[in-house]
Amino acid sequence: MMERRISLLDMLEDLGEEELKKFQWHLQNSKLPDGFHNIKKSKLEKADRLETVNSMVQMYSDKVLDVAKLILQKMKCNKGQSPEGKI
Repeated sequence: MMERRISLLDMLEDLGEEELKKFQWHLQNSKLPDGFHNIKKSKLEKADRLETVNSMVQMYSDKVLDVAKLILQKMKCNKGQSPEGKI
C-alpha cells in the first residue's frame, strides 16, 4: 500500500495548483465507475497533496491508482502514465 501512496503522491506533485484543484473537483463531482463513490467536498476543500492522497487511499484502497489514472485522463493529462505506459 505504501508504494501506491508514493506513486499517487508523485502523480499529484506533477500537477500545478490549478490542475490539483481540477483533480480534486473531479474526485468530488465526476461520474466514477460502479462501486466507486465521490469524495465529499468537506474532505478536500482545503486539502493539500498529502491530505488528498490520504483521502483517496481511504476511499479507494487498492484501486486508488486506477481512479487517479481515470481522473487524469478526464483532465486530458498524460501524467497518469509511467514511462512504460503502465501504473
